[in-house]
Amino acid sequence: MENEGFFEKGVAANLFRKFLLKEFGEEVERGKEGEDIVCRIESRLGPQAREMFSKPDVNAWYPVELMKELYECVDKELSARDPQILLKMGRHVADESARGFLRYLARLASVRVLISRMKAFWKHYHKGGGVEAEIVRDEHGSKQGIVRVYGYPVAKPGGIAMQGFIEAIVKLAGARNLTITPLQDFANSEDTFSWTLSWE
Repeated sequence: MENEGFFEKGVAANLFRKFLLKEFGEEVERGKEGEDIVCRIESRLGPQAREMFSKPDVNAWYPVELMKELYECVDKELSARDPQILLKMGRHVADESARGFLRYLARLASVRVLISRMKAFWKHYHKGGGVEAEIVRDEHGSKQGIVRVYGYPVAKPGGIAMQGFIEAIVKLAGARNLTITPLQDFANSEDTFSWTLSWE
């Protein structure tokens, strides 16, 4: 089912492609399969998702279904080889995005301020869905928060990548000893994902 009016900014597709080329770059240099992995993913995507992934426009807004297709393809092709691949992709997007808009906000922000500004982060990259975040405990240096993403129809692989993204931006804001734990089994969710975060 199409989600009319839900779009994701092209920066994610661009950074995913760069991440995969970088992650498997040594294999390309040794004449192995790194570049072939990206080509294999492209060949398994439908025409629109392939166009988005092969020539991503960082300023364009792409239908969320194309990102879902990309997440699912990467999961199918690479998760058996590297079970952390989707988390790594999400972290990479946060780390690279932090060179611009996110870096400005994350540097100004404590984790508390960052959590209160999650909606601004969301709107920078998404048109549709939403995010809720709150700190539920702050005692003697030990803190706990909850982050919930809703109306984001990317299924389990997209939820895993989002977890990596959230983990990375919270660390950028200075969280130490961060633990992030899903509050539900993502396999049972198409569009809602939530986590508890604990940090010092």
